[in-house]
Amino acid sequence: MQSQEIKDMARSLGADFVGIASADRLQDVPGYKPQALVSGAKSVIVVGKKLLKGSLAKGRGRPVAWAIIHLNLKLNEIIYEIASVFEEEGQNAFPVFFLPMTFLQPDDLKSKELILTTPNFSYRHAAVAAGLGEFGKNNLFLHPKWGGRTRLAAIITDVELEPDSPYAKKYCTWPTCTACIDECPSKALQADDKHEFTRCNKYHNANLHLLGYGSCSMCQHVCPVGSVPAA
Repeated sequence: MQSQEIKDMARSLGADFVGIASADRLQDVPGYKPQALVSGAKSVIVVGKKLLKGSLAKGRGRPVAWAIIHLNLKLNEIIYEIASVFEEEGQNAFPVFFLPMTFLQPDDLKSKELILTTPNFSYRHAAVAAGLGEFGKNNLFLHPKWGGRTRLAAIITDVELEPDSPYAKKYCTWPTCTACIDECPSKALQADDKHEFTRCNKYHNANLHLLGYGSCSMCQHVCPVGSVPAA
């Protein structure tokens, strides 16, 4: 498949946006090299869907969990179908499914080796490399239309595709805007760029067994990039 065919297919399957990055653009991202998952990787396809403001409720609660679970499953279906076409054409493609590993504690794992030898992959870095947006002060991927209110998935392939140009315009207005830092209930976001993600994880994990998923998206909810968040 060619780049435009892939984008058309992704949108026909329900993606709200899609971009393509050269795998080389992610070589300097620690721990997130595409070649760690696909030998000879040349291209990374990133697909995304918007998070409805209504689903984010007031940034916390069960509607957030429901929305994120739904979008993760939907995106997994989209990238699986695209990768399937690559295989039908005799090409290699690896759909990087979203798997919420925070459900599993180390002592619960029967095979830690399987988990530990599968490198992590950053959808956010891939989305920025694919020209779909920028990083915000909240450390989220910011889309020009939907801001931080998105979910992402990716496909890695050894097929060389035409990449998109990096996004040039800046949308995050830090330090003029401090909404994400001010409203973070776990105080994980810091003004000095020191992000305490253990605090974020602890806040999320407290609700995992109750809701089946983390229930806080306050940094997405209050970010003014894209559109005014729901009241």
